[in-house]
Amino acid sequence: DVDVIHAGTIVPQSSLVELTTRSVRYIDEFDWTEQYPQLFLSYTPHLFLAVHDRGTFERMIRRELGTSEMRAVERSWRIQRGYRQLVAVLKLIQELAQEYGKHGSLSIVCRGGRLEVFQRKSSKGCLEDAELERFGV
Repeated sequence: DVDVIHAGTIVPQSSLVELTTRSVRYIDEFDWTEQYPQLFLSYTPHLFLAVHDRGTFERMIRRELGTSEMRAVERSWRIQRGYRQLVAVLKLIQELAQEYGKHGSLSIVCRGGRLEVFQRKSSKGCLEDAELERFGV
Protein backbone atom coordinates (compact mmCIF):
# COMPACT_ATOMS: atom_id res chain seq x y z
CA ASP A 1 0.00 0.00 0.00
CA VAL A 2 1.03 3.57 -0.66
CA ASP A 3 0.17 6.36 1.76
CA VAL A 4 -0.25 9.69 0.00
CA ILE A 5 0.48 12.68 2.18
CA HIS A 6 -0.97 15.83 0.69
CA ALA A 7 1.17 18.88 1.41
CA GLY A 8 2.10 22.20 -0.11
CA THR A 9 0.16 23.84 -2.88
CA ILE A 10 -0.64 22.91 -6.44
CA VAL A 11 1.57 24.80 -8.85
CA PRO A 12 -0.02 25.68 -12.20
CA GLN A 13 1.62 24.05 -15.22
CA SER A 14 2.28 27.50 -16.64
CA SER A 15 4.59 28.20 -13.68
CA LEU A 16 6.90 25.24 -14.28
CA VAL A 17 10.40 25.85 -15.59
CA GLU A 18 13.33 23.72 -16.66
CA LEU A 19 16.65 25.17 -15.57
CA THR A 20 19.88 24.08 -17.20
CA THR A 21 23.36 25.55 -17.17
CA ARG A 22 26.19 25.77 -19.70
CA SER A 23 29.65 27.23 -19.67
CA VAL A 24 30.10 30.29 -21.87
CA ARG A 25 32.77 28.25 -23.68
CA TYR A 26 30.23 25.60 -24.71
CA ILE A 27 27.06 27.64 -25.17
CA ASP A 28 27.32 27.41 -28.96
CA GLU A 29 27.20 23.61 -28.63
CA PHE A 30 23.86 23.61 -26.77
CA ASP A 31 21.54 21.38 -28.77
CA TRP A 32 17.94 22.57 -28.63
CA THR A 33 16.78 19.40 -30.38
CA GLU A 34 18.16 17.38 -27.45
CA GLN A 35 16.29 19.49 -24.89
CA TYR A 36 13.01 20.00 -26.74
CA PRO A 37 11.42 16.53 -26.35
CA GLN A 38 11.82 16.65 -22.57
CA LEU A 39 10.07 20.03 -22.45
CA PHE A 40 7.35 18.95 -24.85
CA LEU A 41 6.54 15.59 -23.26
CA SER A 42 6.50 16.99 -19.73
CA TYR A 43 4.71 20.12 -20.97
CA THR A 44 7.18 22.32 -19.16
CA PRO A 45 6.49 25.61 -20.91
CA HIS A 46 9.65 27.51 -19.95
CA LEU A 47 13.36 26.77 -20.31
CA PHE A 48 15.94 28.92 -18.55
CA LEU A 49 19.46 28.37 -19.83
CA ALA A 50 21.92 29.96 -17.43
CA VAL A 51 25.31 30.79 -18.95
CA HIS A 52 28.32 30.91 -16.65
CA ASP A 53 32.02 31.66 -16.89
CA ARG A 54 33.91 29.50 -14.39
CA GLY A 55 30.92 29.39 -12.05
CA THR A 56 29.92 33.06 -12.27
CA PHE A 57 26.59 33.36 -14.05
CA GLU A 58 26.57 36.06 -16.68
CA ARG A 59 23.24 35.79 -18.45
CA MET A 60 20.04 33.82 -18.81
CA ILE A 61 18.56 32.67 -22.11
CA ARG A 62 14.81 32.13 -21.87
CA ARG A 63 12.76 30.05 -24.28
CA GLU A 64 9.09 29.11 -24.22
CA LEU A 65 7.19 26.31 -25.91
CA GLY A 66 5.01 27.65 -28.70
CA THR A 67 7.25 30.56 -29.69
CA SER A 68 8.47 30.82 -33.27
CA GLU A 69 12.01 29.88 -32.17
CA MET A 70 10.82 26.70 -30.50
CA ARG A 71 8.41 25.84 -33.33
CA ALA A 72 11.41 25.88 -35.68
CA VAL A 73 13.12 23.35 -33.40
CA GLU A 74 9.92 21.28 -33.26
CA ARG A 75 9.81 21.07 -37.06
CA SER A 76 13.40 19.81 -37.35
CA TRP A 77 13.77 16.40 -39.01
CA ARG A 78 15.44 14.94 -35.89
CA ILE A 79 12.52 15.88 -33.66
CA GLN A 80 9.91 14.71 -36.18
CA ARG A 81 11.73 11.42 -36.78
CA GLY A 82 11.98 10.85 -33.00
CA TYR A 83 8.27 11.52 -32.51
CA ARG A 84 7.35 9.15 -35.35
CA GLN A 85 9.47 6.47 -33.72
CA LEU A 86 7.89 7.14 -30.31
CA VAL A 87 4.38 6.89 -31.77
CA ALA A 88 5.27 3.61 -33.52
CA VAL A 89 6.69 2.12 -30.31
CA LEU A 90 3.69 3.22 -28.23
CA LYS A 91 1.27 1.74 -30.78
CA LEU A 92 3.19 -1.54 -30.80
CA ILE A 93 3.20 -1.66 -26.99
CA GLN A 94 -0.54 -0.98 -26.97
CA GLU A 95 -1.18 -3.75 -29.52
CA LEU A 96 0.94 -6.23 -27.57
CA ALA A 97 -0.75 -5.30 -24.29
CA GLN A 98 -4.18 -5.79 -25.86
CA GLU A 99 -3.17 -9.09 -27.43
CA TYR A 100 -1.47 -10.61 -24.39
CA GLY A 101 -3.03 -8.62 -21.56
CA LYS A 102 -5.91 -10.98 -20.90
CA HIS A 103 -3.83 -14.14 -21.21
CA GLY A 104 -0.49 -13.18 -19.75
CA SER A 105 1.83 -10.46 -18.66
CA LEU A 106 4.56 -8.66 -20.55
CA SER A 107 7.70 -6.86 -19.49
CA ILE A 108 9.48 -4.26 -21.57
CA VAL A 109 13.21 -4.16 -20.99
CA CYS A 110 15.87 -1.94 -22.50
CA ARG A 111 19.14 -3.81 -23.02
CA GLY A 112 22.04 -2.33 -24.93
CA GLY A 113 19.88 0.54 -26.20
CA ARG A 114 17.31 -1.86 -27.62
CA LEU A 115 13.74 -2.36 -26.32
CA GLU A 116 12.72 -5.97 -25.90
CA VAL A 117 9.37 -7.43 -24.89
CA PHE A 118 9.16 -10.58 -22.81
CA GLN A 119 6.15 -12.64 -21.84
CA ARG A 120 6.18 -13.18 -18.08
CA LYS A 121 5.61 -16.60 -16.57
CA SER A 122 3.87 -15.14 -13.54
CA SER A 123 1.47 -12.22 -13.19
CA LYS A 124 2.82 -11.42 -9.72
CA GLY A 125 3.46 -7.68 -9.42
CA CYS A 126 1.23 -6.80 -12.38
CA LEU A 127 -1.68 -4.39 -12.59
CA GLU A 128 -5.09 -5.35 -11.26
CA ASP A 129 -7.88 -6.07 -13.80
CA ALA A 130 -9.55 -2.74 -13.00
CA GLU A 131 -6.36 -0.88 -13.89
CA LEU A 132 -5.90 -2.86 -17.12
CA GLU A 133 -9.46 -1.94 -18.17
CA ARG A 134 -8.43 1.74 -18.15
CA PHE A 135 -6.10 0.87 -21.05
CA GLY A 136 -8.68 -1.17 -22.99
CA VAL A 137 -7.12 -4.50 -22.03
